[in-house]
Amino acid sequence: MTVRKYSSPQAFKEALEQRLRAASKNGVDFARRRQLLVFDRFLARIVAILRDTVLLKGGLVLELRLPKPLSGLIKRVQ
Repeated sequence: MTVRKYSSPQAFKEALEQRLRAASKNGVDFARRRQLLVFDRFLARIVAILRDTVLLKGGLVLELRLPKPLSGLIKRVQ
């Protein structure tokens, strides 16, 4: 893994959003990817602190846990 250092939090945010934009197909996809990234990092922090004392539930949690092809199928069915 490459360790990168940024001059400021704003520089880190800009680099991260640039990578998300490059991987996205359109503006909606970019917004969704950013939302999933923020939620993923939030969950990582919660689990790191509270370990097994946390129970997560809801559709987004299922989406994060399911394999990607199955996750796409669920979106189309809804």
